[in-house]
Amino acid sequence: MKAYKKEILIDRTTVAGNIQDFSQSYHIVYYPKAENLPDKIALYINLINSEGKEYAKRSLYFSSTEQLRTLIYDLAQAYFYFRDKRVVPDINLPDFRLIHLDDFLYKLRKKQTDIWRQKSKF
Repeated sequence: MKAYKKEILIDRTTVAGNIQDFSQSYHIVYYPKAENLPDKIALYINLINSEGKEYAKRSLYFSSTEQLRTLIYDLAQAYFYFRDKRVVPDINLPDFRLIHLDDFLYKLRKKQTDIWRQKSKF
């Protein structure tokens, strides 16, 4: 029987629940290539009750970097849309958006370079 080993990239991260007594969480796993199985990234999404038991487990698997990049772009688009709906800027909206895009990209670059440095792969 073929089996994957797994590397947990992002531990369980809890996000807003508001579904009775449940919270929502996600975690991200990398499955390296194994025998004839391709490598892949998995995004797992769960509901968790107050005792910590998981329900309604869902997953998305990505077999290419292009698929994962598309999800990242879509999530970034949703982030900026959500941000626009929640913020009334002191400056004109196009300038506000560019400032926050630059800030987002700066923080993303810093976070990723810190991760590479910690793993001595930079």
